[in-house]
Amino acid sequence: MTEWQQFVQNQQRTNTKPKLICIDLQPATTTQAPDRNDILNIGGFSDAVFSVVAAFLADDANRFVTEVIVLIEKPKRRCVGRVSGRRVHDEKRAVEAST
Repeated sequence: MTEWQQFVQNQQRTNTKPKLICIDLQPATTTQAPDRNDILNIGGFSDAVFSVVAAFLADDANRFVTEVIVLIEKPKRRCVGRVSGRRVHDEKRAVEAST
C-alpha cells in the first residue's frame, strides 16, 4: 500500500485522482487492499462487475443504492401453472403445452 500511496501523491501534482480496482476471481475473507474512497475491492466475477466498475469510475456515490432499487423493482416472474410437473411462467407456453 505504500507504493499506491506514493503513486496517488505523485498523481495529485498533475490534478488527477487515480483509483485502484482489485478483482479477486475467487473471493475469500481477505482483500488485497483496504476499503477506501479510491479503492474498490470486488470478490468474484460476472457481467455485473462492468457496471459496478463503471459506476465507481464515474464517482457515482449512490451506485449500490441504485443497484438494489433496480433489483427490487424488477418484475417477478409469476408461475401460471404446471405442465408435466414443471413450473410454467408464461401463459402462452402453458396454453400451448396443455393442448
